[in-house]
Amino acid sequence: MALGARSRHVVASLAGKAGIAVLVGFAAGASGAVMLARLVASLLFGVDPAEPCVLALAGVLTCAISARAAAGPAARALATAPAAALRE
Repeated sequence: MALGARSRHVVASLAGKAGIAVLVGFAAGASGAVMLARLVASLLFGVDPAEPCVLALAGVLTCAISARAAAGPAARALATAPAAALRE
């Protein structure tokens, strides 16, 4: 991070990087789930493995968990004094 960066810029940078990773991971996971739907169809009762509602719920949960996971590093980045970071 640049010295003198505002808090919102630091958080936006970290959130953007985390968001890109989440989107790529979710796209790969959803694609894999749809392709493997035939294999797991015999294990599911009353639920279509490629049902949009199930995939949407998985996406929402993934976003919520990853936002919580990214909040810790963002808080540490905001709490670190730039002078202390340069000394280390």
